[in-house]
Amino acid sequence: MVVAALAPARPVRAAERAVGVRRVGWIRLHLRGDRRRLPRHDRRPRRRDARRRAPRTAPRPRARARGRLARGGRRMSPSDPPRGTAPPSPRGGAAPAPSTDDSGVSVVIPVLDDAETLAGCLAALTSQTRPPLEIIVVDNSPPGPADPAISAVARSVGARVVREVRPGVAAASAAGYDAAHGTILARLDADSRPAPDWVATVVAEIEGRNLHAVTGPGCFYDIPGLRGRIASAAYHSSLQLGVGAAMGNVPLWGSTMAVRRGVWLHVRHRAHSTDPAVHDDLDLAFALGPLARIGWSRGMAVGVEGRTFGSARALASRVRRTLYTCRLHWDRQSAGERLLCGLTRGRLFRKPEIALLS
Repeated sequence: MVVAALAPARPVRAAERAVGVRRVGWIRLHLRGDRRRLPRHDRRPRRRDARRRAPRTAPRPRARARGRLARGGRRMSPSDPPRGTAPPSPRGGAAPAPSTDDSGVSVVIPVLDDAETLAGCLAALTSQTRPPLEIIVVDNSPPGPADPAISAVARSVGARVVREVRPGVAAASAAGYDAAHGTILARLDADSRPAPDWVATVVAEIEGRNLHAVTGPGCFYDIPGLRGRIASAAYHSSLQLGVGAAMGNVPLWGSTMAVRRGVWLHVRHRAHSTDPAVHDDLDLAFALGPLARIGWSRGMAVGVEGRTFGSARALASRVRRTLYTCRLHWDRQSAGERLLCGLTRGRLFRKPEIALLS
């Protein structure tokens, strides 16, 4: 074997001549020879035994995780809502603080001229296996005297009445959230009929799955038989698939949903609560962003009235308001970017001003 190396010109030593070294100007040609012919002071010690690695008895500690491996698969976002000193979640990120014994669920019910329907919802809430911390009925009557029927029905079960004169369900819901004291803000409509374990399911889903918000399905109790089941399946499939793809996350449904109070305070400036034309539940889901942890639970199913299918005009109005709500948020980030951001957990099209939660 011949190896060429650059070296300054100097006389060839006898030891080098013994192993076959030729010099051509600055080039030294090292011919294969016997290392034992070199003088002892020129030999390089063979330390194979010293260099041999000792067998590992324990697994080497892994290097500090970076990127998506950090904290269980997701980068921590500095914009996570401040929720005290709760430990990190197994799914990653700053875990919202769990409810304590002296706090609980505040149920918010916006209502307008519907005291009779409200009475059925309040009756279902008074028979819960886990009573809510408080029930807040938001009277959305126009300016002037409050609706005495709503106040009487609400106070008969110990509910608190909040007045909101700004028109629209979005304004009424926001007023109820702001007035609530619980760590979890649950939302029902006046025609909602929750199961006896509905409040307990809300707490179990949010705390057990470490969610920012959660929602569930519904069935139309005023549309009997197979027709009602088909209408319910069609409504919720279009909501979850169509609107869910448009926002890149699970859409909230106002007839049965809940959100953490700290999360609401963190994103409330993004909600269009002064716009009476928006769907407040979809607007809040858009405000949470494509990286928020929004869950869907069949255990939160409620019965509702099929007002959407009451007439073609009512159905067209709901579709029009849904598209209007989507366009308000698509101006900030398109539907495709939101979907890819949600599917890739922020690796694509992540915008800090949009993905407030992650």
